[in-house]
Amino acid sequence: LFSSPLDSLLRVFDGSGRVLVTNDDRNADTYDSGLTFVAPAAGRYVVGVSSFAAGNPYDPADPLAGDRRPNSVGFYNLRYVVTPPGPAD
Repeated sequence: LFSSPLDSLLRVFDGSGRVLVTNDDRNADTYDSGLTFVAPAAGRYVVGVSSFAAGNPYDPADPLAGDRRPNSVGFYNLRYVVTPPGPAD
């Protein structure tokens, strides 16, 4: 996420809704989230973006889950790159 007034929280969930990785602030100079995720196996993964205060509970299958009282709002750009796995050894 890049340059927004949104104090974002970025999450990646597995197909069962379990949180695999999160990021609040990419570094000390920004409220923008950023992370690198390497899928441990083939399957379905969900990326969730919310305000930091909308932390818990958060259900990727329910668009109304979470606190819904954000500490910040704003537009965001979500950039992702999918890299196919290399050849098997």
